[in-house]
Order: sequence, then structure tokens, then C-alpha cells
Amino acid sequence: SGHRAFLRRFVRVTNLPERCRRPARIAELFARFGPLRMWHVAMDAPAVCKGFACVVFERREDAEKAIDELNCYCFGGHSLRIDWFYPS
Repeated sequence: SGHRAFLRRFVRVTNLPERCRRPARIAELFARFGPLRMWHVAMDAPAVCKGFACVVFERREDAEKAIDELNCYCFGGHSLRIDWFYPS
């Protein structure tokens, strides 16, 4: 179905550093792999990250590339964990 195909573009990012002065850096990092439909970094306060984010790509193949290449990528001194995200 179209809804299921849309969900196959959601990527979960975990192990983000708590100190995150510019959350848009996450979008910039992922946009290298293809156009993003949306992105969200969970924040507790303006410069305090909860440690996770969600990125939605326009195309599944771009999401797959990002997962393959960015899993374990060092960001702010943390090794990112990147995988598929299935919103409930």
C-alpha cells in the first residue's frame, strides 16, 4: 500500500550527544544522501538533546544509503546508531 511505502522512508537516529547547539546539523548530515521530507530532533531545552531523532526521506533508496553509511558515524564524540523507524 502507499502508506506502507511511505513508512519505509523513516530513519531513527539514536545515541546523539546531549549537547546539541544546532540540531539542523542532523538534517544537513542526512541530506547528503537525498532530499528529506521532514526531520525532528527531540530536545529537552534549546541546547539539550534527548538523544534521538527521526529523519524522513523522499526516497527509500536514499534512506537505505544513509543507514548503511551513517550507522556508527562519529557525531559530537558519539557513535550514532541508525536504523529503520516504524511510527506507531
